[in-house]
Amino acid sequence: MENFTIEKMEIKRFNALLVRTIASALLLGVLIWETFCLDTSSKGFIGGIWYIFVFAVLLFVVAAIRAADVLERIKKDKKLMGALDSEIYSEYNSKALTAGFYAAIQMGLLVYCFGDFFNLSVRMGALIIVTVTVLISEIRRLLLYNPYKDGK
Repeated sequence: MENFTIEKMEIKRFNALLVRTIASALLLGVLIWETFCLDTSSKGFIGGIWYIFVFAVLLFVVAAIRAADVLERIKKDKKLMGALDSEIYSEYNSKALTAGFYAAIQMGLLVYCFGDFFNLSVRMGALIIVTVTVLISEIRRLLLYNPYKDGK
């Protein structure tokens, strides 16, 4: 397998993970907006935000399927798997998940300490913790997987 094919697949994987990160941020942002900022007593969830929520869900589903397809293509090809699914990438995934875990612990502590001050419900506190955890772990994964960091 040529190095060009490996680099091309590495860039495809990075782009798929980037789109998945953006879609998950949009989806979680819409959930936070609906939960925290909108007056849901008058319109309910079916109001004007329904279209934005459906768009965010569909974008997230398409991005997740695309990322899974790229990762599955890497696993099916033995040479690509040897080059792009090696121990270094397992270490990258471990570092990204560890960063998300520590972010969850820190956000849990902040929500516990300042939840009464900001009048946060348990539902909103949990949503904030999940949002920060997902975004920190995905951003850390993108920073580690970045194929452009060598100036390519």
